Amino acid sequence: MTWTAEDEGLLATLYLEKILDETDRNWEEWSEYLLDYYNVVNENEKRSIAQKIKSFYFHSDKISKGNIKSVIKLFGDRYFNVAFETAVEMQAKVAQSPVYAAVYAFNQSTGFAKLLGSHLQGVAHGDETLLIHDYIGFGPQIHGRKLSTSENFIKNLLLDSIHSFARSG
Repeated sequence: MTWTAEDEGLLATLYLEKILDETDRNWEEWSEYLLDYYNVVNENEKRSIAQKIKSFYFHSDKISKGNIKSVIKLFGDRYFNVAFETAVEMQAKVAQSPVYAAVYAFNQSTGFAKLLGSHLQGVAHGDETLLIHDYIGFGPQIHGRKLSTSENFIKNLLLDSIHSFARSG
């Protein structure tokens, strides 16, 4: 049993949120570090790869607030989604029991991006933990807070799913 968040790249995007114009201007130099391919690609191919990635996610547009969802998707694909899909496929090939995979897409009132001071919208990596656990890492805005009716419903659904899987697979 595993799941991924709808906007997995949201937290990584927070680092660039205020410097999107600069990111666009420096894309060819920065992308190999932002996307962690600087050690695995030949030097003479890096510029071409940077251009292909930018073209795939942004077409001919500049990286900007107007296409921030594409930035989130880019980081999500690079750091989570491709590996998630690969892992699920690998497990399905060798497992004797069913493999359960899901996408967590509940946009709760308080997620990690909001707690970190961002106005970016979406469901970030780990947001579900803020429902399941009484998380004290961010102080009173999370610790002991009252959940809304829908948040409580989703929390119980998640806990029931985890419990059911642990009990019977």
